[in-house]
Amino acid sequence: MSHQNHKANQLIRIINSNWNKLTLFDIRDKSILALGYHSDQKYLEEARSQILLCKSEACIVTLLESVRNSKSDQIEELFLERIISNCSKQPLVCLISIKAFNYFDIETRKDIFFLLFEIFTSNLLDKDIRIEALNVLVDKYPNEMAENEDPNFKEKLIHYLNQSSLNGFSNSMRSSIKSYPSGILGYNLNQLMSDDGYLRNFDFSVSFKQNNSSRLDFLKVELYADNLSSFSAKLKQKKKDRKDPTSSLHLSIMGQKLKIVELFKGYASMISMLWALPTSPTSLFNSNFLVNDQIEYIFLSNGMSLRIENIGTLGIDIEGVTDVSLWNQYAKINLKTRASFINEQNLILINNFNILNTFQTSLKNQFLVDFDMNTDFNHDPYKLCIKMSQNKFHIKELSKVLDGEKKILQEINKILPIQGSGFMFSRETVNLKDLSIICEETL
Repeated sequence: MSHQNHKANQLIRIINSNWNKLTLFDIRDKSILALGYHSDQKYLEEARSQILLCKSEACIVTLLESVRNSKSDQIEELFLERIISNCSKQPLVCLISIKAFNYFDIETRKDIFFLLFEIFTSNLLDKDIRIEALNVLVDKYPNEMAENEDPNFKEKLIHYLNQSSLNGFSNSMRSSIKSYPSGILGYNLNQLMSDDGYLRNFDFSVSFKQNNSSRLDFLKVELYADNLSSFSAKLKQKKKDRKDPTSSLHLSIMGQKLKIVELFKGYASMISMLWALPTSPTSLFNSNFLVNDQIEYIFLSNGMSLRIENIGTLGIDIEGVTDVSLWNQYAKINLKTRASFINEQNLILINNFNILNTFQTSLKNQFLVDFDMNTDFNHDPYKLCIKMSQNKFHIKELSKVLDGEKKILQEINKILPIQGSGFMFSRETVNLKDLSIICEETL
């Protein structure tokens, strides 16, 4: 529903009136995320009041992501409130709120600049929150950052850049897959590890950057984890200081957050998930999306008219295989992401309600991205192998010119091969004190 160009108004009204009465959490969360895209002022106000009633961090995150889907200029204050009130108590809510500022035009908001600056220079907040605040500062306030003469700020900035680039705490990279005349198709990968070598954040996105314009994320997968070190026997923690490990998975399509999955919350939940993990290929996500559905008429000066029909669909299938052994202390994960895109366009020349000619174009492609992560906990330091690759695929373009009786006058068939490639990972991550990246050997 969140990608329909022609809004199903009746369905939206029904869901808008009853979403807070739904008891099945999966349906409720999907409805909330979809409503954000079709939101009105009434829904935004109700979502704000529901956030105050939430009893869990996951509830707040779902509502915040729904509100962000609206991309309304009226919701900046809501995220500002969450940052001020939640950074020390609910770090994930704070992190999601800071990331939301990437979608708003906040360049003239000096109050947000000073708040993010204060967060980055604070020693009391989590490292991932401070790094994300720095990312927004650099992206939205480049002039203010360049002109800042505060020695405390410069010292912290140099310290964090050294940590990020040399110690593997933060690993961010962006690279192109294919260049087109209108822009670049590429991927972006960000990784953040905790001080003791455990995953904190990981996100991967495939996006298209138009020339001198904004970037659109076709697919974005985010993994958030916290307190994973609590189950490590190597780290001695007092029982009262030990916090529950948590992990959640977020999926976005075409810039809209569509699915949030809580993988586990607590030690018992994590162990149950490990035992229940499938060892055969299992579909984690499978769906088709209507990207574009457009019909338009252009009336020409000679009395004729041109009918434009354009429809685009996107299919995504994410399949996973896991092999985890607590006894032998290893874990193997394989994720296959298959995506197919079809765009069909008709240009129909009409005169006195009669079709004279039709020009049809069809663009099709399908590709596969393989992600493998093998971890061996039986060594000190741990061994971790991360590999990601994209298979060879073809972009197929078919063009036809037809007359009024659907007879083909001309046909052109083009096939553009795209070579397979491996996704680059930074070798600097080998310097993690409790983690070594070894991808030259099979674990």
